[in-house]
Amino acid sequence: MCRGKIIITLNVLYLCGCYNLTPILHYPYIEASDISLASEILKLTLAEDYLTVQADFIFSGDVEEARHMTFPIAKPGNIAQDFFVTIASFDTIAKISRDARNNDNNAILQLLNKSEKIIKWHAISTEPSTSGLLPVSPAVEHYDIFIPQDSHRSQYLLMRVKYKQTGKHIFKYILSSGAYWHGSINYLRVEIYDTQYKLAHAKVENQFAHHRQGPKMFWQFENLEPQHDVIMELK
Repeated sequence: MCRGKIIITLNVLYLCGCYNLTPILHYPYIEASDISLASEILKLTLAEDYLTVQADFIFSGDVEEARHMTFPIAKPGNIAQDFFVTIASFDTIAKISRDARNNDNNAILQLLNKSEKIIKWHAISTEPSTSGLLPVSPAVEHYDIFIPQDSHRSQYLLMRVKYKQTGKHIFKYILSSGAYWHGSINYLRVEIYDTQYKLAHAKVENQFAHHRQGPKMFWQFENLEPQHDVIMELK
């Protein structure tokens, strides 16, 4: 018999009473009131039978605290390969902070495009997980992401997620999981690179590309509460 003992599993926090276990939704599956998603810059590159994903997230709020996040890998593709997560150095965050406060998304984009040369990235811990308790689009797998506490961070946190996913005919990327952060996504940019011209059509938030330049197409949104996945259907 237990008396008020708290048991934490990977997905559920249980309060153990005298006779039963009562499940309680546990962060990150509920909206966090102290952190929001200021920007998400998503680059998707299509090849013959695989999709390469690079997703940059800029979080604002109480980002000094340690965080446990969950990242879904969308069906119908296969499980992720080379899943890797990094966070940016303090110097980069200081630059991001100035641009973010000024709502200068173009400056942030330019910085991220040069990131391999000027941003110092630090790898953080990840591990395969199970699905969350709140509804999202179907996922083939999930990853837990563990961001350590850092008292030197500013108001912002820059995190990069990279992986490759093999599949056939249709690829998806789940945007709706971002809706569980406090408020809307302040700025979302999605870029799809179809260098082999294998793409029949693509939609973001159920919209066709806002702009297209050769093999590159992109979408931009502000103050978005995602309702739909990114969908790419091959020829």
